[in-house]
Amino acid sequence: MIFTTLACLCVLSFLVGVLTDPGRVPSSYIPDVEDTSFASDQEPKKN
Repeated sequence: MIFTTLACLCVLSFLVGVLTDPGRVPSSYIPDVEDTSFASDQEPKKN
């Protein structure tokens, strides 16, 4: 009985997580401008 209840709660939690709309970024959101003088992992490779 305990295992069945726990399994049902796990499945319910999974379904709620999968089916819930994640929402949107607010239109008033402005990202912070950060200092980009440090080395980034997005720089091109140097041969």
